[in-house]
Formats: sequence, structure tokens, C-alpha cells
Amino acid sequence: MTERPDQRVTVTLGEDEVRLSPPTSLAVRWDIIAYQHSNPNRAAAAALAACWRGKHRPKARYALHQHSVGLWGGAVMEELLDRGISFSEIVIAGSAALGVLAVDLVSAAEVEAAEDHFREGGEDGPVDPGHRE
Repeated sequence: MTERPDQRVTVTLGEDEVRLSPPTSLAVRWDIIAYQHSNPNRAAAAALAACWRGKHRPKARYALHQHSVGLWGGAVMEELLDRGISFSEIVIAGSAALGVLAVDLVSAAEVEAAEDHFREGGEDGPVDPGHRE
């Protein structure tokens, strides 16, 4: 995956300027995006850790938390709170990281192709079985 300029964001956490860019793993990106509906604050903290580039990156790692976004996000949140970073700073920076994660996950052309596939009765049938043209 090639990093595009619109995928680079810098946030301030405490005294640090943190550069955010998406991780190379699409699976991690999708896991975090999906988890934000369960617990948006932990998802934001996990996104922050996943996108964090440079010094003082949280020590908590996804694999060390059984690949659970909730456990990982909670550990990241605790670590950053222990450093004296406020909850609101973490969530705001994490929200920016969620935006970074979402860039280019699915292109508009892919969405349109999928819509056309299902509209035409693709392998899973039409999206709305009651739809009549």
C-alpha cells in the first residue's frame, strides 16, 4: 500500500506531536473500524496506537491482547492516561486516527461495482428482495 499525503495527519498529545499514518494490515484497520460501534472510545485509542508513528508510541500491542480491539484499546487508554494525557485528548486524537484508518479502505468504484453486482442478482441475490424495477 502506498502512503498518500492525505493519509498523514499530525496530532498533539501532551507535549508530543504524533504523526499518524495507517498500518499496513487491512485486517487491523477493518477490526478497529468494526469495533467502533461497540465501544467508540476504545476503538479510538486502538486506532491511535495503530497509526502512531514516531517516539513514545504506546507499548500495548494488538497481538499481546489476543487480537481484541477492546482489550487493546483499553490498555492503550490506561497507558496514555497514566502518562498524564487527558481522556478528551486521547479521544480527539483517536478520532483523527479513525479517519486515517478509513482512507482508501473501499473506493467509490468498488462500492458501485458491488451495488451493481447485487442489483443484478449476484451470488447472494439482490440487496432488497422486494425491489421492483
